[in-house]
Amino acid sequence: MGGERAGRVLGRVLVADDDANTRQLLSMTLRAAGFEVVTAPDGVRAVRAAATTHPDVVVLDVTMPGKNGFDAADEMRASDAPPAVLFLTARHSADHRLAEAAFLTKPFALADLVARVRALAG
Repeated sequence: MGGERAGRVLGRVLVADDDANTRQLLSMTLRAAGFEVVTAPDGVRAVRAAATTHPDVVVLDVTMPGKNGFDAADEMRASDAPPAVLFLTARHSADHRLAEAAFLTKPFALADLVARVRALAG
């Protein structure tokens, strides 16, 4: 496994965002923090990647083409070993689907992202 910190990987994270620059930045940040990272450019491919890579945490943009983050998370949570999910959203209004979820509102500090992923990875 790649992305090791002090000789051990903190967990596997799937980052799904339709913006390539955002995916790259989040991936680099999480790898530097000690996580193994897999990426996907949309919700459909995120569901596929989760089924084959079995991430501990999935970082999902809420608004993606093909399948939004909420629908992708619902499919992933139906698996035998559902990952923890952290939603990323640009929505500033309260969305009932985020009420009980872990989420960060864009823009956010990368340190906050790392802290939330660490907490979710356990």
